[in-house]
Amino acid sequence: MSTQEELLQTTKELIAFQTTEDQSGQLRACANYIADFFSETGLTIERFEHEGIPSIVVTKGTKTPTVFLSGHFDVVPGDPEQFVPTVQGEKLFGRGAMDMKSGDAAMMHLMRDLAQTNHSVGLMLTGDEEIGGFNGTAKLLEAGYLSKVAIIPDGGEAVHLVMKSQKGILRLTLTAHGVNAHGSMPWLGENAIDRLIQVLPMVEDQFLDLEKHPADHWVTTLNVGRIQGGLATNQVPNTATAHFDIRFPETDSPDQIETRIQSVLPEGIEAVFSVLGPPVAVAVDHDLARLFLDAIRKGGREPQWGVEHGASDGRFFAEYGTLVLISQPDGGNLHAPGEWVHIPSIKFYYDVLKTYLDKVARE
Repeated sequence: MSTQEELLQTTKELIAFQTTEDQSGQLRACANYIADFFSETGLTIERFEHEGIPSIVVTKGTKTPTVFLSGHFDVVPGDPEQFVPTVQGEKLFGRGAMDMKSGDAAMMHLMRDLAQTNHSVGLMLTGDEEIGGFNGTAKLLEAGYLSKVAIIPDGGEAVHLVMKSQKGILRLTLTAHGVNAHGSMPWLGENAIDRLIQVLPMVEDQFLDLEKHPADHWVTTLNVGRIQGGLATNQVPNTATAHFDIRFPETDSPDQIETRIQSVLPEGIEAVFSVLGPPVAVAVDHDLARLFLDAIRKGGREPQWGVEHGASDGRFFAEYGTLVLISQPDGGNLHAPGEWVHIPSIKFYYDVLKTYLDKVARE
Protein backbone atom coordinates (compact mmCIF):
# COMPACT_ATOMS: atom_id res chain seq x y z
CA MET A 1 0.00 0.00 0.00
CA SER A 2 1.13 3.57 -0.69
CA THR A 3 2.98 5.63 1.91
CA GLN A 4 2.40 9.20 3.03
CA GLU A 5 5.58 10.24 1.24
CA GLU A 6 4.37 8.75 -2.02
CA LEU A 7 0.97 10.45 -1.70
CA LEU A 8 2.68 13.77 -0.98
CA GLN A 9 4.98 13.47 -3.98
CA THR A 10 2.10 12.71 -6.36
CA THR A 11 0.10 15.63 -4.97
CA LYS A 12 3.05 17.97 -5.55
CA GLU A 13 3.48 16.72 -9.11
CA LEU A 14 -0.22 17.26 -9.84
CA ILE A 15 -0.13 20.81 -8.40
CA ALA A 16 2.73 21.70 -10.75
CA PHE A 17 0.40 21.38 -13.76
CA GLN A 18 -1.32 24.74 -14.37
CA THR A 19 -4.63 23.10 -15.20
CA THR A 20 -6.83 26.18 -15.53
CA GLU A 21 -9.59 26.58 -18.09
CA ASP A 22 -7.40 28.61 -20.46
CA GLN A 23 -4.47 26.16 -20.39
CA SER A 24 -5.59 23.33 -22.67
CA GLY A 25 -2.01 22.11 -23.09
CA GLN A 26 -1.56 21.80 -19.34
CA LEU A 27 -4.89 19.98 -18.99
CA ARG A 28 -3.80 17.44 -21.59
CA ALA A 29 -0.33 17.14 -20.04
CA CYS A 30 -1.91 16.38 -16.67
CA ALA A 31 -4.17 13.79 -18.30
CA ASN A 32 -1.07 12.19 -19.85
CA TYR A 33 0.59 12.11 -16.44
CA ILE A 34 -2.44 10.36 -14.94
CA ALA A 35 -2.56 7.81 -17.77
CA ASP A 36 1.17 7.10 -17.37
CA PHE A 37 0.64 6.62 -13.63
CA PHE A 38 -1.33 3.47 -14.45
CA SER A 39 0.95 2.03 -17.11
CA GLU A 40 1.83 -1.63 -16.63
CA THR A 41 -0.90 -2.14 -14.01
CA GLY A 42 -3.13 -4.31 -16.17
CA LEU A 43 -5.98 -1.84 -15.64
CA THR A 44 -8.12 -0.55 -18.50
CA ILE A 45 -7.16 3.08 -19.21
CA GLU A 46 -9.51 5.08 -21.43
CA ARG A 47 -8.94 8.61 -22.68
CA PHE A 48 -11.80 10.93 -23.65
CA GLU A 49 -12.05 14.47 -24.93
CA HIS A 50 -15.28 16.46 -25.31
CA GLU A 51 -15.16 20.04 -26.59
CA GLY A 52 -11.46 20.13 -25.80
CA ILE A 53 -11.90 18.83 -22.23
CA PRO A 54 -9.78 15.74 -21.41
CA SER A 55 -10.94 12.99 -19.08
CA ILE A 56 -9.44 9.70 -17.88
CA VAL A 57 -11.33 6.59 -16.79
CA VAL A 58 -9.47 3.68 -15.17
CA THR A 59 -11.37 0.45 -14.59
CA LYS A 60 -10.95 -3.29 -14.30
CA GLY A 61 -12.75 -3.79 -17.57
CA THR A 62 -16.31 -2.94 -16.51
CA LYS A 63 -18.11 0.37 -16.97
CA THR A 64 -20.28 -0.32 -13.92
CA PRO A 65 -18.16 -1.07 -10.84
CA THR A 66 -19.70 -0.94 -7.38
CA VAL A 67 -17.77 2.24 -6.55
CA PHE A 68 -16.37 5.00 -8.71
CA LEU A 69 -13.70 7.24 -7.23
CA SER A 70 -14.41 10.53 -8.96
CA GLY A 71 -12.34 13.69 -9.10
CA HIS A 72 -11.27 16.62 -11.24
CA PHE A 73 -7.80 17.85 -12.07
CA ASP A 74 -8.73 21.33 -13.29
CA VAL A 75 -8.31 24.24 -10.88
CA VAL A 76 -9.34 27.87 -10.62
CA PRO A 77 -6.79 30.48 -11.78
CA GLY A 78 -3.90 31.42 -9.52
CA ASP A 79 -0.63 33.34 -9.58
CA PRO A 80 2.33 31.45 -11.10
CA GLU A 81 3.95 30.91 -7.70
CA GLN A 82 0.83 29.03 -6.53
CA PHE A 83 1.72 26.24 -8.95
CA VAL A 84 5.01 25.70 -7.15
CA PRO A 85 4.11 23.31 -4.30
CA THR A 86 5.58 24.36 -0.97
CA VAL A 87 5.79 22.38 2.26
CA GLN A 88 5.70 24.20 5.59
CA GLY A 89 5.58 21.84 8.54
CA GLU A 90 2.65 19.48 8.00
CA LYS A 91 1.00 21.72 5.42
CA LEU A 92 1.36 21.58 1.64
CA PHE A 93 0.56 24.86 -0.10
CA GLY A 94 -0.37 25.30 -3.76
CA ARG A 95 -3.24 25.85 -6.15
CA GLY A 96 -5.36 22.73 -6.00
CA ALA A 97 -3.72 21.39 -2.84
CA MET A 98 -7.17 21.31 -1.26
CA ASP A 99 -9.41 21.40 -4.33
CA MET A 100 -8.65 18.73 -5.22
CA LYS A 101 -5.29 17.33 -6.23
CA SER A 102 -4.59 15.82 -2.82
CA GLY A 103 -7.84 13.87 -3.13
CA ASP A 104 -6.90 12.92 -6.68
CA ALA A 105 -3.54 11.61 -5.49
CA ALA A 106 -5.15 9.50 -2.77
CA MET A 107 -7.63 7.99 -5.24
CA MET A 108 -4.98 7.39 -7.92
CA HIS A 109 -2.72 5.52 -5.51
CA LEU A 110 -5.59 3.49 -4.12
CA MET A 111 -6.79 2.50 -7.58
CA ARG A 112 -3.28 1.45 -8.56
CA ASP A 113 -2.74 -0.43 -5.29
CA LEU A 114 -5.98 -2.37 -5.86
CA ALA A 115 -5.21 -3.17 -9.50
CA GLN A 116 -4.81 -6.90 -8.93
CA THR A 117 -7.38 -7.38 -6.17
CA ASN A 118 -11.04 -8.38 -6.40
CA HIS A 119 -12.33 -4.93 -5.46
CA SER A 120 -15.06 -3.67 -7.80
CA VAL A 121 -13.82 -0.10 -8.19
CA GLY A 122 -13.10 2.42 -10.91
CA LEU A 123 -11.56 5.88 -11.16
CA MET A 124 -12.65 8.84 -13.26
CA LEU A 125 -10.76 12.11 -13.36
CA THR A 126 -12.00 15.03 -15.47
CA GLY A 127 -10.82 18.45 -16.57
CA ASP A 128 -13.79 20.79 -16.32
CA GLU A 129 -15.51 20.62 -12.92
CA GLU A 130 -14.61 24.22 -12.11
CA ILE A 131 -16.51 25.40 -15.20
CA GLY A 132 -19.54 23.15 -14.82
CA GLY A 133 -18.51 19.56 -15.49
CA PHE A 134 -20.73 19.22 -18.55
CA ASN A 135 -17.98 17.91 -20.85
CA GLY A 136 -16.36 15.74 -18.20
CA THR A 137 -18.36 13.79 -15.64
CA ALA A 138 -21.71 14.47 -17.31
CA LYS A 139 -20.49 12.99 -20.60
CA LEU A 140 -18.93 9.96 -18.94
CA LEU A 141 -22.14 9.11 -17.11
CA GLU A 142 -24.13 9.54 -20.31
CA ALA A 143 -21.74 7.03 -21.89
CA GLY A 144 -22.68 4.44 -19.26
CA TYR A 145 -19.93 4.75 -16.66
CA LEU A 146 -22.14 4.25 -13.61
CA SER A 147 -21.86 2.84 -10.11
CA LYS A 148 -23.82 2.28 -6.91
CA VAL A 149 -21.55 4.67 -5.01
CA ALA A 150 -19.49 7.69 -6.08
CA ILE A 151 -16.80 8.98 -3.72
CA ILE A 152 -15.84 12.58 -4.45
CA PRO A 153 -13.23 14.55 -2.43
CA ASP A 154 -14.88 17.90 -3.08
CA GLY A 155 -16.45 19.30 0.07
CA GLY A 156 -16.29 19.52 3.83
CA GLU A 157 -12.64 20.59 4.24
CA ALA A 158 -11.91 17.57 6.47
CA VAL A 159 -12.05 13.82 6.04
CA HIS A 160 -14.57 13.31 8.83
CA LEU A 161 -16.96 16.04 7.60
CA VAL A 162 -19.25 14.21 5.19
CA MET A 163 -21.70 16.20 3.12
CA LYS A 164 -25.33 15.18 3.42
CA SER A 165 -26.53 17.96 1.09
CA GLN A 166 -25.21 20.25 -1.63
CA LYS A 167 -27.23 23.06 -3.14
CA GLY A 168 -28.53 23.09 -6.68
CA ILE A 169 -27.59 25.78 -9.20
CA LEU A 170 -30.01 28.01 -11.11
CA ARG A 171 -28.85 30.79 -13.42
CA LEU A 172 -30.99 33.77 -14.38
CA THR A 173 -30.43 36.47 -16.98
CA LEU A 174 -32.66 39.54 -17.01
CA THR A 175 -32.69 41.81 -20.04
CA ALA A 176 -34.22 45.28 -20.12
CA HIS A 177 -34.91 47.13 -23.37
CA GLY A 178 -34.99 50.84 -24.07
CA VAL A 179 -34.55 53.32 -26.92
CA ASN A 180 -31.25 54.76 -28.12
CA ALA A 181 -30.68 58.50 -28.09
CA HIS A 182 -27.76 60.89 -27.79
CA GLY A 183 -26.52 61.23 -24.21
CA SER A 184 -27.07 65.00 -24.33
CA MET A 185 -30.78 64.50 -25.04
CA PRO A 186 -31.94 61.68 -22.72
CA TRP A 187 -35.58 62.78 -23.03
CA LEU A 188 -35.56 61.40 -26.57
CA GLY A 189 -34.71 57.89 -25.44
CA GLU A 190 -35.49 55.28 -22.83
CA ASN A 191 -32.56 54.20 -20.68
CA ALA A 192 -32.41 50.37 -20.40
CA ILE A 193 -29.95 50.55 -17.51
CA ASP A 194 -32.37 52.67 -15.50
CA ARG A 195 -35.13 50.14 -16.15
CA LEU A 196 -32.90 47.26 -15.09
CA ILE A 197 -31.80 49.02 -11.89
CA GLN A 198 -35.43 49.52 -10.90
CA VAL A 199 -36.08 45.79 -11.29
CA LEU A 200 -33.13 44.51 -9.24
CA PRO A 201 -34.67 45.26 -5.80
CA MET A 202 -37.90 43.54 -6.87
CA VAL A 203 -35.97 40.36 -7.59
CA GLU A 204 -33.82 40.59 -4.46
CA ASP A 205 -36.96 40.95 -2.32
CA GLN A 206 -37.95 37.40 -3.29
CA PHE A 207 -35.02 36.04 -1.28
CA LEU A 208 -34.34 36.09 2.45
CA ASP A 209 -32.14 38.97 3.62
CA LEU A 210 -28.67 37.87 4.69
CA GLU A 211 -29.19 39.16 8.23
CA LYS A 212 -32.23 36.89 8.56
CA HIS A 213 -30.42 33.73 7.49
CA PRO A 214 -30.19 30.79 9.90
CA ALA A 215 -26.74 30.06 11.26
CA ASP A 216 -25.94 27.50 8.55
CA HIS A 217 -27.32 29.71 5.73
CA TRP A 218 -29.23 26.67 4.42
CA VAL A 219 -31.68 28.75 2.39
CA THR A 220 -32.00 29.77 -1.23
CA THR A 221 -29.57 32.58 -2.08
CA LEU A 222 -29.18 35.10 -4.89
CA ASN A 223 -26.00 36.75 -6.14
CA VAL A 224 -25.82 39.39 -8.89
CA GLY A 225 -22.63 38.36 -10.65
CA ARG A 226 -22.54 40.60 -13.73
CA ILE A 227 -24.33 43.66 -15.09
CA GLN A 228 -23.83 44.82 -18.66
CA GLY A 229 -25.29 47.70 -20.59
CA GLY A 230 -24.52 50.48 -23.00
CA LEU A 231 -21.96 50.92 -25.76
CA ALA A 232 -20.85 54.51 -25.23
CA THR A 233 -20.95 57.04 -22.42
CA ASN A 234 -22.65 59.62 -24.63
CA GLN A 235 -25.45 57.30 -25.72
CA VAL A 236 -28.70 56.30 -24.01
CA PRO A 237 -28.44 52.49 -23.90
CA ASN A 238 -31.19 50.41 -25.49
CA THR A 239 -30.31 47.13 -23.74
CA ALA A 240 -28.99 46.11 -20.33
CA THR A 241 -28.59 42.68 -18.78
CA ALA A 242 -28.01 41.30 -15.30
CA HIS A 243 -26.75 37.80 -14.60
CA PHE A 244 -27.69 36.03 -11.36
CA ASP A 245 -26.35 32.97 -9.58
CA ILE A 246 -29.04 31.25 -7.48
CA ARG A 247 -28.25 28.37 -5.10
CA PHE A 248 -31.13 26.37 -3.67
CA PRO A 249 -31.49 23.50 -1.16
CA GLU A 250 -33.70 20.45 -1.67
CA THR A 251 -36.56 22.25 0.14
CA ASP A 252 -36.93 24.68 -2.78
CA SER A 253 -37.28 24.06 -6.51
CA PRO A 254 -36.38 25.89 -9.74
CA ASP A 255 -40.07 26.06 -10.70
CA GLN A 256 -40.99 27.75 -7.42
CA ILE A 257 -38.12 30.21 -7.70
CA GLU A 258 -39.02 31.07 -11.29
CA THR A 259 -42.67 31.61 -10.37
CA ARG A 260 -41.74 33.99 -7.57
CA ILE A 261 -39.47 36.06 -9.78
CA GLN A 262 -41.78 36.14 -12.79
CA SER A 263 -44.61 37.38 -10.58
CA VAL A 264 -42.80 40.67 -9.85
CA LEU A 265 -41.24 41.44 -13.22
CA PRO A 266 -42.78 44.40 -15.04
CA GLU A 267 -43.73 44.20 -18.69
CA GLY A 268 -40.80 44.42 -21.06
CA ILE A 269 -38.25 42.64 -18.86
CA GLU A 270 -37.09 39.36 -20.35
CA ALA A 271 -36.10 36.53 -18.00
CA VAL A 272 -34.15 33.45 -19.07
CA PHE A 273 -33.66 30.65 -16.52
CA SER A 274 -31.30 27.70 -16.81
CA VAL A 275 -30.77 24.91 -14.29
CA LEU A 276 -27.13 23.83 -14.09
CA GLY A 277 -27.77 21.11 -11.55
CA PRO A 278 -30.18 19.84 -8.91
CA PRO A 279 -29.40 19.66 -5.20
CA VAL A 280 -27.65 16.58 -3.86
CA ALA A 281 -29.33 14.98 -0.85
CA VAL A 282 -27.67 11.90 0.64
CA ALA A 283 -29.76 9.17 2.25
CA VAL A 284 -27.92 9.32 5.56
CA ASP A 285 -29.53 6.10 6.78
CA HIS A 286 -28.41 4.15 3.70
CA ASP A 287 -26.36 1.09 4.64
CA LEU A 288 -23.57 2.07 2.25
CA ALA A 289 -23.46 5.56 3.77
CA ARG A 290 -23.29 4.22 7.33
CA LEU A 291 -20.36 2.00 6.36
CA PHE A 292 -18.47 5.07 5.15
CA LEU A 293 -18.95 6.66 8.57
CA ASP A 294 -17.76 3.42 10.16
CA ALA A 295 -14.57 3.59 8.09
CA ILE A 296 -13.89 7.08 9.45
CA ARG A 297 -14.48 5.89 13.01
CA LYS A 298 -12.08 3.00 12.49
CA GLY A 299 -9.43 5.61 11.67
CA GLY A 300 -10.00 7.31 15.01
CA ARG A 301 -12.28 10.22 14.18
CA GLU A 302 -15.96 10.80 14.87
CA PRO A 303 -17.73 11.54 11.56
CA GLN A 304 -20.12 14.45 11.18
CA TRP A 305 -22.75 15.16 8.56
CA GLY A 306 -22.60 18.66 7.07
CA VAL A 307 -23.95 20.76 4.22
CA GLU A 308 -22.13 22.33 1.28
CA HIS A 309 -23.30 25.57 -0.32
CA GLY A 310 -21.23 25.04 -3.44
CA ALA A 311 -21.94 22.38 -6.03
CA SER A 312 -19.83 19.49 -7.30
CA ASP A 313 -19.94 16.81 -9.97
CA GLY A 314 -21.89 14.80 -7.40
CA ARG A 315 -25.05 16.33 -8.82
CA PHE A 316 -24.57 14.39 -12.07
CA PHE A 317 -24.22 11.07 -10.21
CA ALA A 318 -27.25 11.86 -8.05
CA GLU A 319 -29.45 12.16 -11.14
CA TYR A 320 -28.68 8.48 -11.86
CA GLY A 321 -29.60 7.39 -8.34
CA THR A 322 -25.99 6.92 -7.27
CA LEU A 323 -25.15 7.33 -3.58
CA VAL A 324 -22.75 10.28 -3.42
CA LEU A 325 -20.21 10.40 -0.57
CA ILE A 326 -18.34 13.69 -0.32
CA SER A 327 -15.53 14.55 2.08
CA GLN A 328 -11.88 15.42 1.52
CA PRO A 329 -8.45 15.70 3.14
CA ASP A 330 -8.15 18.42 5.78
CA GLY A 331 -7.22 21.86 4.52
CA GLY A 332 -8.35 25.38 3.81
CA ASN A 333 -8.32 28.52 1.66
CA LEU A 334 -9.62 26.69 -1.40
CA HIS A 335 -9.97 29.02 -4.41
CA ALA A 336 -7.92 31.60 -2.47
CA PRO A 337 -4.29 32.56 -1.90
CA GLY A 338 -2.62 30.28 0.60
CA GLU A 339 -4.62 27.17 -0.33
CA TRP A 340 -3.29 24.26 1.72
CA VAL A 341 -3.80 20.65 2.68
CA HIS A 342 -2.74 18.85 5.87
CA ILE A 343 -0.23 16.27 4.64
CA PRO A 344 -1.01 13.45 7.12
CA SER A 345 -4.72 13.77 6.28
CA ILE A 346 -4.04 12.71 2.68
CA LYS A 347 -2.91 9.32 4.00
CA PHE A 348 -5.81 9.26 6.46
CA TYR A 349 -8.23 9.84 3.57
CA TYR A 350 -6.53 7.06 1.58
CA ASP A 351 -6.88 4.70 4.56
CA VAL A 352 -10.57 5.56 5.03
CA LEU A 353 -11.28 4.83 1.37
CA LYS A 354 -9.34 1.55 1.55
CA THR A 355 -11.28 0.45 4.65
CA TYR A 356 -14.57 1.37 2.97
CA LEU A 357 -13.78 -0.46 -0.26
CA ASP A 358 -12.75 -3.55 1.69
CA LYS A 359 -16.28 -3.58 3.15
CA VAL A 360 -18.47 -2.69 0.17
CA ALA A 361 -16.56 -3.42 -3.06
CA ARG A 362 -14.99 -6.84 -2.65
CA GLU A 363 -16.50 -9.43 -4.97
